Amino acid sequence: MAIDNPNVIDGMAIDENRKAICLLLTDHFAWNGNDTLSEYDHLILLQEKINAYNSGFFYEKCIFKEFLS
Repeated sequence: MAIDNPNVIDGMAIDENRKAICLLLTDHFAWNGNDTLSEYDHLILLQEKINAYNSGFFYEKCIFKEFLS
């Protein structure tokens, strides 16, 4: 689970009192050093992961329906 797999939720927490879900995004890539992606590629991966979380993909699959109803 990490930013290079946008179709997987890295983690989540559920607040049933507020009917809220907090999605966790994990980033295992370093931002500097010898074995790093370019900053551009790193940001693209982050953007794709965030877009997947915001796209409604997980909501359309009814993964969270039981928590939000």
